[in-house]
Amino acid sequence: MMSGGQSDEINVLDYSEGFLSNSSAISLVDQSNILSFPEPHAISFASGTSRGLSLVTASFTADWFSYMRLDNQTVTPTAYSFTEGEEAPIAKNELFPLDATQKDNRIFFSCRGSMDANINGQVRSWSLTSLNRNDESIYEFETSSFPWHIVASPVSNEVFVVLSGSEDVPSSAGLACLTYNDSGELSLKWQTLDSVFDTLHGVTVSSDGNRVYVSSRGDGSIHIFDGISGSLINTVEGVGMMMDMGMMNMGSLSGIAVTQ
Repeated sequence: MMSGGQSDEINVLDYSEGFLSNSSAISLVDQSNILSFPEPHAISFASGTSRGLSLVTASFTADWFSYMRLDNQTVTPTAYSFTEGEEAPIAKNELFPLDATQKDNRIFFSCRGSMDANINGQVRSWSLTSLNRNDESIYEFETSSFPWHIVASPVSNEVFVVLSGSEDVPSSAGLACLTYNDSGELSLKWQTLDSVFDTLHGVTVSSDGNRVYVSSRGDGSIHIFDGISGSLINTVEGVGMMMDMGMMNMGSLSGIAVTQ
């Protein structure tokens, strides 16, 4: 219900003629490893990493991710399991990876986790060079945090991750800043939580790293944070229209971006 994506491929749109048209989809099936890739949800494209032009995605309904180089003549995805010992075509579904970002030599995944399986919300850092679990770093939040979108700072060894939060746990929603060292080890720099935040979702950062903008699906607001300290600077209300989703009202804001 949250993802709704089809299995095994990423759709591609071509705009070279000045309008959008379908191009050949990229298959995520890895014949030597994973034969099925259900509901790809997270996606990250990067051109300035140590591996060149790289595209990463992760399955929302299996604990797998896929890496591929786009500057090769043939695009050949390679699939990896987050969980040691997992074998295709069956994988656990406890992490629920939602988003990914790349910076320097690292891939960062935000994972919702599972309250039913007592798996905390978390951010996972993998090396782009080795793509080896031995080089992985994990930072865990509370099970009620539900991490959502994640973005890398353009100026520092930091990533910002939205904590969507749980309606059942007051002050579980907010924004967190994680730092990472040359080995990719993650640590918490700051975390800002508040009961006024309602189902936070998208995140983007200014080009100087000083401002972080977060969208709310709960009430259609945009929250502006100080990227250095994490303090809330301002809230712009009523940006997103409210929609009747049957049993609940939901704001129309999802992802968010800045252009400068």
